[in-house]
Amino acid sequence: MSPLRQVLFTGYLAETRILVRVPSVPLVKALLLLAEAMVRDGLVKDPLGFYGDLSSQSAPPIARLGDGDGTFRLSMHQVFTPTLKKAAVAMALSPQGIRLRRDQTAPIVILSAGPEGLVSPGLALPSRVVSILGDPTRRERLLSCLDAAGVMARLVEFERFTEATAQGA
Repeated sequence: MSPLRQVLFTGYLAETRILVRVPSVPLVKALLLLAEAMVRDGLVKDPLGFYGDLSSQSAPPIARLGDGDGTFRLSMHQVFTPTLKKAAVAMALSPQGIRLRRDQTAPIVILSAGPEGLVSPGLALPSRVVSILGDPTRRERLLSCLDAAGVMARLVEFERFTEATAQGA
């Protein structure tokens, strides 16, 4: 019997949905930018319905990485909607930080979206993101990338290393 294969974060991401060097904008604006990338990629059947579902579902994060001092390094949000054709992920990188609240920012914001009723990968992606981006050095390496291709290459490298480490444990 073969072991169950991990859900691959990079399998749901595309370079066209990686936004690099995003200015410091409010979270809602960053989520809209990520949603627009999904619409541009043809993943959405009904854009207006998708935006509506996003606004009603994505406010609380499903995963956050922080430093324990109230500083967040990553905030992941999720939406399930019948307006989506298939599961997808989009990512915004902002060295200045996306504004979460008054005094809180996160340099990495991720939007995970899936068709309504989808259980997996919806439940597996947040833990996968935390496992591959939990290391502060990895997050810094992502933020130093100048383009989406560089980010994707780093993410693939991190994910392969994480998977190889898990199999060797």
